[in-house]
Amino acid sequence: MFTFRFLMVSCSSSVAAFLVLAGLCLASCDSENSKKPNLQAPKIPVSETKITAKPKCYEWRAGNSIATAKINIKNDSVNGTLNYLFEEKDNSRGSIAGVLHGDTIIADYTYTSEGKWSVMEVIFLLQGDKLIQGHGDMQVKGNRIVYVNPGKLNFKTAFKGVICH
Repeated sequence: MFTFRFLMVSCSSSVAAFLVLAGLCLASCDSENSKKPNLQAPKIPVSETKITAKPKCYEWRAGNSIATAKINIKNDSVNGTLNYLFEEKDNSRGSIAGVLHGDTIIADYTYTSEGKWSVMEVIFLLQGDKLIQGHGDMQVKGNRIVYVNPGKLNFKTAFKGVICH
């Protein structure tokens, strides 16, 4: 029985010694690789390589009513100002923030009218020097006013491109 235990101890210590030696070999291999210079080019996110566009301004007029938009587009992010000054109606002034999908801007219009703040979904098409606003049925959802069916909007209000002031 004594010899069997001795063999087990010496066998297990041989296995342990082998595992320690193998671990040291692997560690030295890793340290050799870590000393090599990194020859790969740094990864630059695509969004950092796109050019930032200058703000574009648009205006819509009907009689004495006027609406203005100043739009900034960077990559697929859109922000800017949007103001509606209607003759004999409540005016609204605010900002937009959203995304650009192809030629379509989908944004939230955060505005004030008669001293009350609201958030409304707005959708525009960019066509040449025009910004065309979509119109359709809307509903209140949570704390926002959103389109009932964004796929069935009527795009008829065309803002014309103007020089930004």
